[in-house]
Amino acid sequence: MRLRDTSVYVFLIVTWLATVFWQMAEHERVAGRLRAALANRAADSSKSLDIMLRALRHFGGFIPGSRLESALEEMVKADELISVSLYNRSFQIIADAGESDRYSPLEMPESGELWQSDRALFQHPVDLGISNFGTNSRPREAIVMQRSEEERNRERARSEDPAERRRRLERFREAIDEQLQQIDTDDVSTNSTRGRFLFRRPSHWSREEFEEARQTGGVYGALFQMKTEGIQASIDQDKWLRSCIVAFAFIAFAAMGMSWRNVSRSSLIEMRLVRAREQNTHLNDMNMAAAGLAHETRNPLNIIRGIAQMISKEDQASGTIRNRCSEITSEVDRVTGQLNEFINFSKPPEIRRTRVGLDSLIEDVIRPLKPELDDHQIEVDAPACGIHVEADEKMLRQIVFNMLLNAVQAMKDGGRISLTAERSVETVTLQIEDNGPGIDEPHRAKIFQPYFTTREKEGTGLGLAIVRQIVLAHGWEIAFCPSPDGGACFRITKIRELNG
Repeated sequence: MRLRDTSVYVFLIVTWLATVFWQMAEHERVAGRLRAALANRAADSSKSLDIMLRALRHFGGFIPGSRLESALEEMVKADELISVSLYNRSFQIIADAGESDRYSPLEMPESGELWQSDRALFQHPVDLGISNFGTNSRPREAIVMQRSEEERNRERARSEDPAERRRRLERFREAIDEQLQQIDTDDVSTNSTRGRFLFRRPSHWSREEFEEARQTGGVYGALFQMKTEGIQASIDQDKWLRSCIVAFAFIAFAAMGMSWRNVSRSSLIEMRLVRAREQNTHLNDMNMAAAGLAHETRNPLNIIRGIAQMISKEDQASGTIRNRCSEITSEVDRVTGQLNEFINFSKPPEIRRTRVGLDSLIEDVIRPLKPELDDHQIEVDAPACGIHVEADEKMLRQIVFNMLLNAVQAMKDGGRISLTAERSVETVTLQIEDNGPGIDEPHRAKIFQPYFTTREKEGTGLGLAIVRQIVLAHGWEIAFCPSPDGGACFRITKIRELNG
């Protein structure tokens, strides 16, 4: 991998990671905004509770527990509000409404917010006009009057009697008149008593009873339980959307990386093709030059061969001279054969496809090789098949000749060669098999390479290379497979059959 490609991939990965962190930060911001909105609604509920407590207070700051509970029950009918709990200065719950699952104010953290899976708890102090936490001013607090069940039943029975209702109203008015006429200097400072009714101790209560009522029933703070289903659904939806954004970003960056990889590989392949084209052009020029040199070399060799034959035929030539001339002729024939094979290999084959009968072609190839086959005691088995194929007859004849010649040269001690043709779906397979010594396994991968031969003194190493060149020019395939008898087997496939 080149340095430029590595830099591009690193840039894409870093950009995707930046997108991931950006979406995570945005998700946290949205979640925080939704939670802050719920906390603001809890604060609004706390303000509403303050107003309600001011409205429910009688002169003197007492709130009947039944009226407070009824008002709280109406308050928790809101969609998001689960429950409301009022507690005193000792953090004991003195009134609540809503679900029965209570939470102690002591369980709340210092921040006054507690978030759970399905609900959120908010703690707020009750503000009735003067701070409940000050030490220099007396609070205008509200005291919840708790009653027993027996008192509640008796109160309900009295409320059903109209006469009793009138008597209670009269007593209530008398109590108000009594509070207006009496001023307790121990409970109210002179600076805060002018022009308004203040929080006072009833005349029939002792100071100790009043302080106990303030400690046990005085409203100090409120605890709100709010539903989080709505904001949690919004948070989950935002999380899903941002996950989709991250996934699409990953796909996009991956596609960009693949595109860059393809472009980089394409440019690299193009550069290699240009270099290969230049090298191929150079090799073709060298090949043409070598082929021309080989062609020009054959003429002097033919002259040398002719002169050697003329000298050997002279009457005054001795036996030694005739033997030397015969050796010259044989060596010239060997070199000429090698030059012919080189020229044939160097020329690109030009295919002229015609209808060729395999039976007649194999018979024509075997006929000139018959003397050599008889000398080596080699039997050729070529059963008639009646198959006609589409091929260049001259080049197919050269294929069969080279394959037979290789088999004959490999079997010095005799043997059997089998030529068979088999039909398949619209194609023909031509197989040449012998029971000779075969080809060693280390050499099997090199047998089709030019100039590779196991007969260094006799072979040129171009026979099978020429065969493969002709096979590929026809669009066929050739493969070597070991013979069951230990010899060699060559199979040419995908030869097109012509019917009729």
